[in-house]
Amino acid sequence: MLDKTFTFAYNKGGNITAKREYAYTTGTPSVLLNEYEYGYENTYSDLLTYLKINGVQQDLFYDQMAHPLEHNGNPLSWAMGKLATYGTTAFNYSYDNTRLYKGTDYETVL
Repeated sequence: MLDKTFTFAYNKGGNITAKREYAYTTGTPSVLLNEYEYGYENTYSDLLTYLKINGVQQDLFYDQMAHPLEHNGNPLSWAMGKLATYGTTAFNYSYDNTRLYKGTDYETVL
């Protein structure tokens, strides 16, 4: 993130609505490199419904408990409020929410 200048915008609810990345400057930014736009369910909601990067929009979807259903093209599933699967990776947790297992059919990482 060196040699870059960032500007940010927020809504009345305090949520970020825009981030702009510029070539580094100590003056007024003018050379826009990347632009991010964040959309929410409503002004005072924290539920992010879309992310737009350089004009390309990615809609975000949630289950009834507001858990995201997908991340970077990988499906997510939830059990008892905890992430159960991310794509082909499964997770298991102990009674005190310590992750006991992360793995696929091919590997296990504790």
